[in-house]
Amino acid sequence: MHEYSLVEALLERASAEARKHGGGVKVKKVSVSIGALAGVEVELLVRAWETFTERSVCEGAPLEV
Repeated sequence: MHEYSLVEALLERASAEARKHGGGVKVKKVSVSIGALAGVEVELLVRAWETFTERSVCEGAPLEV
């Protein structure tokens, strides 16, 4: 599923940014914009985000679309 690979990339990027700011930093929110022709199902993307971020620096951080 396309949404899973997007979430994986978002999580990697957010984790890398958190590491730049030192250990113990938690991500509070991730915001993304999705174009109308992207073919992304927003509900599936958000559900995938909630699942993939468990036990990560992004756990509990909402994905704002």
